[in-house]
Amino acid sequence: MALYMTVILVGRYEDNKSATSISYNQFGDTDKDQYPTYSVCLEGDGLYKYNGSAIYEAYGINPSNYEKMLLGQPTYRYGYDHTRRLFNKTSLPLTRDTHLRFEDIVQNSFEISDIIAKANFHAENQNLSVRYEKNFFFNQTVVDEPPFYVSYQTANKRCLTREKNKINSLIRNKDEVYWDMSILHVVADLELFIHHPGQLIRSFDSPTFKANTSEMQKEYRQIKVSQSTVWKKRSIKGQRCLNDVDYYDQYIQQAISKNISCLPPFWKNTINLTTIPEECTSLEKLKRFNDLIHTYKSIFHEIQTPCVNMFNSVQWRNMPQKRRSQDGLMEIIYSDKYYEEILQVEDFGMHDFISNLGGFIGIFLGYSIMQIPELLGKF
Repeated sequence: MALYMTVILVGRYEDNKSATSISYNQFGDTDKDQYPTYSVCLEGDGLYKYNGSAIYEAYGINPSNYEKMLLGQPTYRYGYDHTRRLFNKTSLPLTRDTHLRFEDIVQNSFEISDIIAKANFHAENQNLSVRYEKNFFFNQTVVDEPPFYVSYQTANKRCLTREKNKINSLIRNKDEVYWDMSILHVVADLELFIHHPGQLIRSFDSPTFKANTSEMQKEYRQIKVSQSTVWKKRSIKGQRCLNDVDYYDQYIQQAISKNISCLPPFWKNTINLTTIPEECTSLEKLKRFNDLIHTYKSIFHEIQTPCVNMFNSVQWRNMPQKRRSQDGLMEIIYSDKYYEEILQVEDFGMHDFISNLGGFIGIFLGYSIMQIPELLGKF
């Protein structure tokens, strides 16, 4: 009987099944209790228009041809023939050689974060609130750098993501972000994503809303985030998942870079990849990269999914402008202080196995001792 019960316990332990527990935690209580963050992505042609002089110095082409080159498409430049007094159209070689890096060109004259005119992050404790203004007066207290960072970029897409607060016990009330889209001088598509920190790429299929830069310049949009749920899975044999979810975007970009055996120029400052130092410089590899990035889900079977997923209820609406301004306003309201956590745990772990086994041994051992008087009587 004891052997039979031991076999059952071993079977339950080897099944490695999961159970779930549900709890409600406060945002910001610990490092793991993170608020959802948001990203704004601009997509379209002309995002490098203001880098024209740096691009021409490096390659002798205009921004339009530069964007084609980043997409891996054939590009051309025009050289003046003084003898014939005509411009000759010549194609760029398949490999390019220049002393200027992608980031040198981008940072030479135009930063995508310049579209943020002002940002106010309101906390329940006013002393922990953050205020940023691009053109500020001497007597105002503001942060020096915009509280957003470039989280993702390709040949025709650039994304800014809200910096997360590094202070525990900080309760957010709302964020106010004023956009100065006029600096682009082009109309680009704009998408807003509410997502778990470090998981922007996984959210590309489900934007909160879409607009264009001219609409954002004129309208006041209010976004309300509520009913957040965090699902934390277990990493088990046959269903592995990645625990380092804060850098999952980097993990995907590393997987894509390894797939094409080179590092795209616009990812050099957003991911840390020392195993592939080679930069994608040929049009062939850049084209292969752009084909892959549009079907990035095709490599999901080769990589692990994150152990943490976040789901949020998001509502948005257009509101009348509070005041006359050249800047479009977006207001993010955090409705809840608490979120629901669904945690996968071991249904029957090592601790349970040892406890149950010890219990059964104790029962059978106790039963054997109770038989001693009877055996003595028979003797």
